[in-house]
Amino acid sequence: MIKFRHFRLRLGPLSTPMRSELLMRAWLNTMLWLALVLVPGFALAQRPSKSVPTDAYYLGYPQLLDGEFGDAAAIYRRAGQTGMRAGDARWVDAICYHAMMGECYYRLGQLPQALEQYNNAIDHFLGNRDWLLRTEFPATITEQNPRNVATWGTTARVFRVGTYPRHYQTMVGRLDNQDVLQRGGVVANPEIYPVNVVEILRCFAQAIRRRTEIMGPVCQYDPLTLQLVDALSRRPGPPNHWSQCWLSLCLGLSYAAAEKDAQAVSELTQSLLAGGTYDHPLTAMGILELGKLSFKKGENDTAATLFMEATYAAVTFDQADILEEAFKSAVTSWAVAGKAGPFPPLANAIDWARQKQLRSLHTTLLTLAAEGALESNDARSAAQFLSRAKSAMTGSQLLASDVGARYNFVTAWLAFQTGKMDAGSTALAAAMAWQTTGSRRLFQIGLVDVAASSGNLTARVAELLYADTLREPLARDWLVDPHDTLAVLSTPHPLPFEHWFEICLARKDTAKALEVADRLRRHRFYSTVPLGGRLEALRWVLEAPVELISQEAKLQKQALLIKFPVYEQAVQKVREIKGNLQQLPPDGQDRTKALAELSKFVLVQELILREMAVRRDPSDFSFPPLRETSDIQQGLPDGTLMLAYLATSRQVHAFAVTNKQMGHWVVEKPGTLKSDLQEMLTSWGLFDRTQQIASDDLKNDAWWAPAERLGAALTNQMKPEDWQAYTDLVVVPDKLFWHIPFEALPAGTGSKESLLARVNVRYVPTAALALPDGRPSPRAPKTVLVLGRPTPRDPEANIARASAEALPNDMVVERWTQDLPAPSYLARQLCDRLLVMADIEDSDKGPYAWAPMVLDRNKQGSQLVDWFSLPWGGPHATAFTSFHTAAETSLKKGGNGDEIFLTVCGLMAAGSRTIVLSRWRMGGSSTIDLMREYHQELGYTSAAKSWRRSVRLMQESNLLVETEPRIRGNARDALSGQHPIFWAGYILCDTGNEPKKEEPQP
Repeated sequence: MIKFRHFRLRLGPLSTPMRSELLMRAWLNTMLWLALVLVPGFALAQRPSKSVPTDAYYLGYPQLLDGEFGDAAAIYRRAGQTGMRAGDARWVDAICYHAMMGECYYRLGQLPQALEQYNNAIDHFLGNRDWLLRTEFPATITEQNPRNVATWGTTARVFRVGTYPRHYQTMVGRLDNQDVLQRGGVVANPEIYPVNVVEILRCFAQAIRRRTEIMGPVCQYDPLTLQLVDALSRRPGPPNHWSQCWLSLCLGLSYAAAEKDAQAVSELTQSLLAGGTYDHPLTAMGILELGKLSFKKGENDTAATLFMEATYAAVTFDQADILEEAFKSAVTSWAVAGKAGPFPPLANAIDWARQKQLRSLHTTLLTLAAEGALESNDARSAAQFLSRAKSAMTGSQLLASDVGARYNFVTAWLAFQTGKMDAGSTALAAAMAWQTTGSRRLFQIGLVDVAASSGNLTARVAELLYADTLREPLARDWLVDPHDTLAVLSTPHPLPFEHWFEICLARKDTAKALEVADRLRRHRFYSTVPLGGRLEALRWVLEAPVELISQEAKLQKQALLIKFPVYEQAVQKVREIKGNLQQLPPDGQDRTKALAELSKFVLVQELILREMAVRRDPSDFSFPPLRETSDIQQGLPDGTLMLAYLATSRQVHAFAVTNKQMGHWVVEKPGTLKSDLQEMLTSWGLFDRTQQIASDDLKNDAWWAPAERLGAALTNQMKPEDWQAYTDLVVVPDKLFWHIPFEALPAGTGSKESLLARVNVRYVPTAALALPDGRPSPRAPKTVLVLGRPTPRDPEANIARASAEALPNDMVVERWTQDLPAPSYLARQLCDRLLVMADIEDSDKGPYAWAPMVLDRNKQGSQLVDWFSLPWGGPHATAFTSFHTAAETSLKKGGNGDEIFLTVCGLMAAGSRTIVLSRWRMGGSSTIDLMREYHQELGYTSAAKSWRRSVRLMQESNLLVETEPRIRGNARDALSGQHPIFWAGYILCDTGNEPKKEEPQP
C-alpha cells in the first residue's frame, strides 16, 4: 500500500520568488505521489528491476580501485551508452558515467579529457536540477554500527553512523505531455525508478571538486561555476529535510570553486551530518575539503587533523579513493609543517590496504612511506617500500598514472641519495615525462591564456591570473609539490608570457610590462637547462658570493647545510683544494692531482644537489635576477640610456629607460629589419664563415643607408642632438637584435658618426642585469690564453704573435695550446680571465653544447653545459674571438638570436659577468690588437669604456692585408681600422661593474 507524504510548508517572511519556488517544490512532490494512485496505469510504469545507474556501471569501481584506469573508463563509457533518458535528453545518471570517466582520465594525467567529462557531468545536473524534488526520501534515519574501523588512529569526532537505502524511488518523465503534443517533441510518460541518489550526488560532488583542482584560479571566473552557485544556492531538494546535507556539500564545493572560502566552510561544515546527527556517505569528502581550505590558509595543523579525520570517516563507508587522497594530503601538510621523519599512521594503513587488496591505495601508501624514510635518510627502508610498491603495481596500469609518476619521482630521490646518478636521472626523466601532460598548473596556464585571449576575462582579471599562474616558484610551491613545480619550470610556454606582457601594455602599465619581459627571458633560459634551472638555483644559493643572493637565499643556504652535513664537509674540502691550487706551479703533477681530487668532492656535491632538487626544500632563483623597474631606473647612472627590446609573435616592442623616465614604442615594419641588416652585412662581404672578404668591398659606404634605417627604427628616430645627453648605452636585445651591431649604427638620423664613437656600448641578456652585481674585481687577475688557429687561413706566425701580443706584457698569463690540465669545467677554476683565440667549430651545435676552451672538444666535461656544474664560478671575464653566429652568413644560415641569448646566459650562470663574443671571426692583427688594448684597461675602468678605447685605437690605425687572413687583396692595399668589419662583430656583454678603486696608502 502506498503511503502519502505529509508536507508542512512554513513560508515565514520570505520573498515572493522564494515563496513561489517552495510552493512549486511542494506541488511537484504532491503530484508525484498522487499520480501513483490517480493516474490510470501509472503504477504499472514502475520498473524496480531497472535501477539507476545501471548494474553495468558498478563494474568500473573495482577496476578504478585496482588502478586499471583505462579499463575502468571503458566500462563507464559502455554503461553510459545504455543510461536513462527522459524524453530525448539524458537523465541525471549520466552524471555518474561522465564523472567517473573524468576520474579515470584525471588519474592518467589526461586533464583536457577529464575536464570535459566533469563539465558534462555538471551540465547534466543543471539540466535536471529539480530531480531531487521528484525523489521519495524516508522521513527519518536509523542508526547503524560502523562496519569498518581505522587501524591507524582514533577519531576525535563524536559521531553516529546513519543507515541509508541503496535506492530511492524517483519519478522520471512528465506528468503533463500536452505541451509536447502541441509543440512537438518526444512524449516522456512518468515512470518510477529505483535510483542510487547517493552515488549520483557523490559523482556530482566529485566532478565539482576535481574541476576546481584542474582549473585552479580561473575556475572562479568560469560561467559554469557561477551557474553552479546560483542553482545550488536555491537548494533544489526537499526543504527542511535531512537530505539537505548533500546539497550543502555540493554548494560548499561550488563556493570553494568560486573562491568564496568563508561561505564554503560554512556549507561544508553543515554538510557533515545528516539531520545534524548522523555521518553519511559524503561526510568524508566534506571533511577532506575542509582540510584543503584550512591548508590553503596556511593552517597546517588544523588541516592535518582534518585530513586524518577524513580517513576515519572514509573507512566507515568503504571509500578507498577518499582514503588515498586524504593520506596524500595529510603527508603534504605534515611536510609543510616542517615535521621530520615518516608519517606515523602510514605503517598500519599500509597493512590495512594490503589486507583489503586495494592496490592503488596500497601502492600510494607505500610510496608515501618511502618519502618519509628518505626524509630521515633511511635509504634501506625506502628501497624496501619502493620494492613492495613496484610489486603491487606489476601487471596494472598504475605505472602510467599519477601513482606511477610519484613512484618514479621517489625512486629518483632514492637513487640520488644512494649515489646512483644515472639511475636517478632515468627515473626522474620518466616522472617528468608524465608531468608534462599531468601537471595541473601547466594546464591552468593554458586555461588562463585561452580565457584571456578569447576576451572572456577583463584585462584586470587576466593580469591577476597571469601573475598567479606564471609566478616564480615560491617556497610553498616546493613544499607542496616539487614534482609539479619542476614541470612548470622545464616546459616552455612563452606565449602566455607574451599575452601577459601585452595586457600590461594595454593597461598602460609600462613598468610592469618591462618586468614581464624579463620574466619571459628568464623562462626561456630556465626551460632549456636541466630541471628547469632548479640545479642552477641550488648552486647559486649554496655557492655564489653573498653579494649575488638575497637574504631569503642566505637563510635557505643555512637550512640546507644543516640538513645535508655531508655537503658541508665536501664544501670544506673543495675550499681547501681550491686554496692550495693557487699556490701550486702550473707545470707540475701536483696541480693535476689536486684537480683530480677536486673532481671527487665536486661529484659528491652534484649528487647531493640532485637529491635536493627533488625534495621539498625551497631555493631562490638568483640568476638571472629579477628587479622591479623602479629599482632598475634608480640604479642607472646619469647619462645612461637602456634600450630593451622584446620580439613577440605579433610585434616588436622597444623600451627606452633612464634614471628619470621611460618610454615604450612598437617598432614599425619589423619585417624590414632583417632585410636591412642583411643588406648591411652583405655589403661588408659576409657571405660564409670561411669565405674571404675582398678589400675593395671595404672601400664603399653602401652599408650606411641600411644602417641609417636600422638606427632610426631601433631608436624611435632619435636625432644626433638627442645622443648628446648620454655617455653610455645598454642594449637588451631579443631574437634578431642579437645580430645587429648597434655600435656601427648612426648616432642619430642624419649623423655620420657611429654610436660607439658617441657612447660606450654594452649588451645584457635581461634588463635586470644592466646593474652591477656588487662582486669586487680581483686585484691581480690570473689570466689564461687558449691558443689555436682562429681561422683556417691564419698562418703559424699569427698564432705565435697572438701568444706574444694578445695580452699586455705586464699581465701574468698561462698559455694553453694543446692539452688542458683538467677537463675545462675544472680548469676554469685556474683563471680569473679567459681569452680564447681558437676557432670554436662546434658553436652551432647548441647554446650549451660547444666547448669554451676548445682544446678538450668532444671530451667529457668540455661543454658549456658542464660549466653549470660545481665547483661554482670561473673566469669573471671571458672573450671568444672566433665564435660563430648567423651574422657571418648574413643570416642565411643559423639561428634566430636565441642561441646567442642562451649562450650568454649560460656563461653568466657559470660565473662570468663580462663576455666578449664574436658575431663573426676576423683573426689576424686586428683581433690581436683589440684584445690587447681591451685587457690593458679592463682592470682600471669599466668593460664598456675599455672596449670603446680599444676600438678607437683600432680606428686610428692602418691595417696590412697580409696580417688579416679574412681579407683578400694586394699587399699594397691600405685597410682602414675605421671599417666596422674589424670591430663591430664583437658583442660586449657586461653588467656594468666598475673596478674597485685602490685604497689610498697612509
